[in-house]
Amino acid sequence: ISEEDNFQEQSKNEIAERIAQRRAQKNPWRRLKQSLFQLLAWTLGGAIWFSILEPKISILDAIYWSCSTLTTVGYGDFRPSRQASKIFAIFFILGGTSICIRA
Repeated sequence: ISEEDNFQEQSKNEIAERIAQRRAQKNPWRRLKQSLFQLLAWTLGGAIWFSILEPKISILDAIYWSCSTLTTVGYGDFRPSRQASKIFAIFFILGGTSICIRA
């Protein structure tokens, strides 16, 4: 491949990237849908892991814990009792906060 062909290929890739960025900027609904999907997936994933780490808690209670933790309400009626659950909660809160900030 010649140098000119390589340059043209890079230019095409740059143009495609710019078009994708502009589309994302022009369509805020797309970004909102992506953010909501990420938040929902994070919430459900956290609930599943919390119910695994805390076997006495039902999946419904784990979803409740997940929602109250992510919204920083944190009533305290469900709290991690095991060391592994506490470590998980730290990363769950930090990850959820970063998702919310990005949204």
